[in-house]
Amino acid sequence: MVGLSVEDRSKHFRTFIDSDVKVGILEAKGVIEDNYYGFTWNKRFGNDMWWRNHWLYYESYSRHASQVAEIIVGKKGINPTLGLVSVQLDLWWNGLSGEMNYLLYYTNIVNNSWSIEEFVPKYNWLSEYFDSLIYNNGELINIVSAGNDFKDKKCCLILVCREIV
Repeated sequence: MVGLSVEDRSKHFRTFIDSDVKVGILEAKGVIEDNYYGFTWNKRFGNDMWWRNHWLYYESYSRHASQVAEIIVGKKGINPTLGLVSVQLDLWWNGLSGEMNYLLYYTNIVNNSWSIEEFVPKYNWLSEYFDSLIYNNGELINIVSAGNDFKDKKCCLILVCREIV
């Protein structure tokens, strides 16, 4: 909604506020904070926001998940009329499939905000999983963040240079 006139924002709001479109936030350190100040508008006017609350697995809150979600659906975010589903990733719990299956049940747009500790710059189990996930779910839009340590680890640069050379 950035850069749109007040008239265009109002028209968008009236058109899409009752939309069923939701975006998923998959975060390594936790789920969105329920009382985060960036969601006051959404709680009053916007669409639904929730996190997976599984009886067997306790998810913690994450300020990073809240900030990423605010950029996407907050009052001044990319699209405040979207609904939001937040899930904590735990690769040691069930790999990745449980989290993605949960998100795919509610949405086809997933923001991935996580990384693996030991980056492997070759085709691996994670590459295979994402290939299969995308192949079998053509409607899925996967958004993968570049990460905050790009300058330090250079892992993406290794992959990019490998393709160019």
